[in-house]
Amino acid sequence: MKLKNTIGTMSASRGMTVEDLSKEINKSSANTRLTIKHNNPSKDFLIAVGEALDYDLAFIDRNTGNIYKL
Repeated sequence: MKLKNTIGTMSASRGMTVEDLSKEINKSSANTRLTIKHNNPSKDFLIAVGEALDYDLAFIDRNTGNIYKL
């Protein structure tokens, strides 16, 4: 799934638009949209989005299913 779809789905599940999300993470709407569009977020951006939407970020081992939260 592309970042745009993932963040869009996550935001919608919380009843938030990109504008709402941008305010929560203290970024401009344009900056947030471009980061999502270019599919090149920083770790800090992803953590801020996770915090704003009340999601955890994690790596999941494909072989064992072990979860390693950031």
